[in-house]
Amino acid sequence: MTQPSALANQIWQQIIEKANEGGLDPTKFNDNHREIVDLIAEFLSRQDHNKQENGRSSLLGRFFGRKNKIDGENNETAVDPVPPIIISGIPGTGKTTFLYLIDTVLRTLHGLPDNIQATMHKTDGTTYTLQKRFFCGMPISLLSVRKWTELLYFFNWDVEAHGFNSQDLSQFIKNRLLPMRILFADEVEMTGYSPTLPDLAKHGILVLGTSNQYEFAQLDSYLIPPKIYQFSGEDMRLGNPTDAIVTEGEEGWNLFKLTRTQETNYFDRLAYQRMMVGETAVVQLQFDHAITVPMLESNWIQFLQSTAPNSSTESNEFPPNAPYILLLEAFSLAQLQGNFDAIIRFVTLFDVVEQFGIGVLIRNTQRTPRLSPEAIQQMKISIKTRAGVDPEVRKRTAAGIDRWLSRLGQAGHKAKSLI
Repeated sequence: MTQPSALANQIWQQIIEKANEGGLDPTKFNDNHREIVDLIAEFLSRQDHNKQENGRSSLLGRFFGRKNKIDGENNETAVDPVPPIIISGIPGTGKTTFLYLIDTVLRTLHGLPDNIQATMHKTDGTTYTLQKRFFCGMPISLLSVRKWTELLYFFNWDVEAHGFNSQDLSQFIKNRLLPMRILFADEVEMTGYSPTLPDLAKHGILVLGTSNQYEFAQLDSYLIPPKIYQFSGEDMRLGNPTDAIVTEGEEGWNLFKLTRTQETNYFDRLAYQRMMVGETAVVQLQFDHAITVPMLESNWIQFLQSTAPNSSTESNEFPPNAPYILLLEAFSLAQLQGNFDAIIRFVTLFDVVEQFGIGVLIRNTQRTPRLSPEAIQQMKISIKTRAGVDPEVRKRTAAGIDRWLSRLGQAGHKAKSLI
């Protein structure tokens, strides 16, 4: 492997700084993390993306190769297809979080544009709406592969002619995606959506993806096999789930007592109280209400945006950039047991909690919440063996429990550092 470039060193240091800001432990980064950054820096340093570089002996050159022409265009020069880089591993190993970090650094510190907006427009007047993801409350460009597929289909399909219009798609890729240079794709699966990646790769775009899979037959069939890195080991998020629990006598306990005396507000059907405690913005929800009100990811994002200290909502009296803690009153693990809808809603809430980088505390006035490894393991066993539920739903729900616990620990650590 060649020596890291100055750009690689710079990006690496910036990622470490962002990790610290986001409540992560960068000491858990390993050679795989660093090698991916080196590849990105080398890709960005190339003078011409569309010319094949012969005789390269660098790490990048060992798997960036073959020429291909852009479909549907009478282009004069060949384009080097760029094999995707896919990070594989079980849930909780920091795959998506690492992409969040890279995405944030490249878009905010290195001038790579984010040309994906919440509403995308075509020249015929049609629109496509998507939910942007966030890291530390700032929007990022990462989308799931399913969303990338839907977006490409939107620009490829002519609703008036009821047929494909490759010219519209080519213009979208040329004018919007190529300037981004690097795209981030979550949830790359072995079948279904992975052909989207070679469709982007053949235009000279580097795609970084994550997956729970380790084999990608469809990508191989396009003769653009991905470079695969396996992530394993400890969760890189700081904190332990028990960090989020407060018991009587702790300082966090008083936050619940103070906030519950405030006037009740509503976001759609979701009731909440809020107040400033010192320099910290505090919002309180009833746990049983949070897991029964039908809130999707987009709803939770809108809720946090409307209550966050940087909100422009007229009724929001929080000062800008104040720290934010979400309180979950009367938490009960028993209410999640066997309730797939409740678990999925709760997992979704914590997916959004991580995106906004806020703190979370939980309490139960009757008894300390049981968040022991034994109780969680029993919950996962009951999920995996539940009769009458689609196996894929059982699998995703069990994986969601691991994701939620990791993010709860991070959010609890964040909250305890603020009080």
